[in-house]
Amino acid sequence: MKKSYKSILLIFSLSLLSGFSQATIHSITVEDFAFRPANLNVLVGDTIIWSWISGEHTTTSDIIPAGADSWDMIVDFSTADFNYIVTVPGTYTYYCIPHQSMGMTGSFVASGTTAIDQSASSSIRFSVFQNSDKNSLILKGGEALEQAAEFRLMDLSGKTVFAKSSIEIKNGSRVELYTGTLTGGIYLAELRSANRREVKRIIIN
Repeated sequence: MKKSYKSILLIFSLSLLSGFSQATIHSITVEDFAFRPANLNVLVGDTIIWSWISGEHTTTSDIIPAGADSWDMIVDFSTADFNYIVTVPGTYTYYCIPHQSMGMTGSFVASGTTAIDQSASSSIRFSVFQNSDKNSLILKGGEALEQAAEFRLMDLSGKTVFAKSSIEIKNGSRVELYTGTLTGGIYLAELRSANRREVKRIIIN
């Protein structure tokens, strides 16, 4: 019986890790007086990133499920991105404080039966920028990672345009990623190691 219990626990743990590894990044642009898209369907473990385009706004949680973390973040030219990892299933509503009366609100519904421990989805310190040759990116580590990392570059629709695995990251290390010529615009750069990940916005010229 004890052995059977351990087997069930192992299968349950693996299913959680599998769900996390398949997590999706959802991009919401913040511009004019609207969140676009204003409504989303997501899964527990997904990341939502609000990206500033114009104006001075906030993304502020309103009604959220019990146990979920609330948020109240400025999104403007000086703080262009905010990432939120969904850890609890349910319906979330949010708004922009100065423009709520103008209808600047949004919501997302998270599906999933199990909440994710925030400590199991902690962020990674890194920076990324376009190299002067415009055919590569420079990835700079902000900490030493115990396991090799995976890097993914996506457009705002979530489509992967470049990916590289087995990257060794050390504190202060610089890794050149040869992406080839990319169309100018805003992209999302994701770095993942074990069950940790972080997403940053990068502008390609």
